[in-house]
Amino acid sequence: MAIAKWIGNVTIVILACAGAFASALCLWVNVWGGSIVPYELTATYVTVKDPETNEDIPTLKANYYANKSGKGYSVMEFRIDGYSGPSGQYLYPRGFQMVWDADGNIVPYINETTGAKSDVWYYDYDKTSDHSFITGHEFKMTTLKKDGSIDKLGDPFFMDLKKGDKRETVAVVLDGTYDLPAYKPNWKFYLSYCTFGISLLFDHGVFDEYQTHHAYTFSNLLIKMRDIIVSCSAGTGDYTINMVDLGDFLHLYEVDENNNIKIDSRIGGEYTNSFFSVEAHYDTRGMQWTKQSLFGSVAGDSGYNITGIDEDVEYWQATSTYRLTEQDFEARYSAAEQGYYYALPTATINRFSQIEDLEIDIDFNLSAFDVKVLGFDFYALAGLPLRSISITSSHYCDFRLQVGSLKDTGLTAANIKKSGINLIDLSGEVAA
Repeated sequence: MAIAKWIGNVTIVILACAGAFASALCLWVNVWGGSIVPYELTATYVTVKDPETNEDIPTLKANYYANKSGKGYSVMEFRIDGYSGPSGQYLYPRGFQMVWDADGNIVPYINETTGAKSDVWYYDYDKTSDHSFITGHEFKMTTLKKDGSIDKLGDPFFMDLKKGDKRETVAVVLDGTYDLPAYKPNWKFYLSYCTFGISLLFDHGVFDEYQTHHAYTFSNLLIKMRDIIVSCSAGTGDYTINMVDLGDFLHLYEVDENNNIKIDSRIGGEYTNSFFSVEAHYDTRGMQWTKQSLFGSVAGDSGYNITGIDEDVEYWQATSTYRLTEQDFEARYSAAEQGYYYALPTATINRFSQIEDLEIDIDFNLSAFDVKVLGFDFYALAGLPLRSISITSSHYCDFRLQVGSLKDTGLTAANIKKSGINLIDLSGEVAA
């Protein structure tokens, strides 16, 4: 009995020591053992050089034309400016475009030979002729094995990876993957004894979950960029978004001496954040002609134009002067402020952009409206050359200049002639 008691006490001491050791080990791993984390997150940032200026330029450009006016197409465009090859001597831009009609239906690319459809229109830079973009090329995508690992890499883009003062040309590949859950019946077989003998029954009421593996496509990437642009605090107009993380989609690969790219040469391994600078444009009035496109084409149509403006019109006057009034503007309702902001329609902007030596006078009379006027909307005047702005009201009220409303017009809030209004300048514009 005494021996059994002694063995029990010894056992308790041993278990206590083991528990203390395990606790100390966990404490060391969590507090001091940071260096043994099983992976390290790597960040990469790539760029390309303009061969004419020898300056770094943003590698990505993105346009999104939302069709809130119902007049044009909704278009999301994505252009990648990379090199033509690992030597990095020439630029070879390529582009990707998704188009929705006025009813929100995708306008698909259809292969004339096979009849296969795609949500994405692919554009290649035609440097041999007129430096335009041509469509029809089908981009090779990354393919996966059954276990979700990469089988073959898709077509690469070549860019520079900066390492201090040095540059290394690398391949950028759309190779991101994702998993989706799926279910299959878990069949069970069993024998049942009954009056008439033995029956074989099947029970499929239980389902097993498993994962299906998929490679991201450019339609996924375009939708991602659309979400980034729409959620950007800069609003509508032109701007540059820095440090855009596309690490779920794009990764960098080393290029060997034979210009080959190997699957196991991904820079940073599995845990990589790939950052890019993106020159973006956001417009909510729909794309109405090809001059608005990064590729001079809308769904493969280089002649797309619903504005009614002839691009070849020549204006012989030395100086053209136009007067615009409040009737030439279109409204956007702000539910938060329960009023309307005003901007020039896209058709008006397009028409005036064709006229050289142009001068515009704007006379904006708030008394002509029977609604609450809040002011000029974001990028309301779209950089048209203004000679003067006059804003008047018979009832004293506030009038706001939203960000970008006077951008590149040559005027600032100080140049505005006002009567009966309190001008609130939110634009921060400086006369050009």
